[in-house]
Amino acid sequence: MKKYSILIMVGLFCTGVLFAAPANLKDLVRKKYSPSASFTIDFDQSIYWSVREKTSKKSGTLTIAPGDRFRIELGNELYVSNGTVCWQYSKTNKQVTIRNLGDIDLSFHPSNLLSSFLERYSFSESDKGNGIAVLTSADSAAAAPYHGIVITVQRSSGTVNLLEFTDNNENRHTYRFRKTVFTAKQPLSLFEFEVPADADVIDHRQ
Repeated sequence: MKKYSILIMVGLFCTGVLFAAPANLKDLVRKKYSPSASFTIDFDQSIYWSVREKTSKKSGTLTIAPGDRFRIELGNELYVSNGTVCWQYSKTNKQVTIRNLGDIDLSFHPSNLLSSFLERYSFSESDKGNGIAVLTSADSAAAAPYHGIVITVQRSSGTVNLLEFTDNNENRHTYRFRKTVFTAKQPLSLFEFEVPADADVIDHRQ
């Protein structure tokens, strides 16, 4: 479940946004988060687990670069992809899991999830004031795997401030983006991982 929620989060900001919003806002957001964009997001993650009736909270950093490259630091978990290989490192367990990126379910793949997630839904737009637009899914829970989807966007810049949605298990996922920095390019070294000498390695590439 932890990996599931993390991959949802990272993928949501790696390809163009294709929701039914007015063309000017849609195009602005798509340009900001296009596959050719490079950016870093500092975020707060909150997940309400309905069965346990408890909320877990973490903060982290997500860095994205073209070519399916990403780096997520969330609590004691680190996820790194160089576009070919994906490493998952648990600092707590001192364990590294290695997979070919192509072997990861593409529905949760960082380079595809945003479009595959949002293309399936229709959105209505409202104005929150202070230059903030609110996009709300019009799809019912019965017709789609996620519902209650809310995205807030700064109209002037097309920068996403918040993403919130509920899955079919009634777990509510909320991501608040404290800071987003768009850059021309990211150092390639960010997307490589050197396995610590004391780490256990599980390699699924064989």
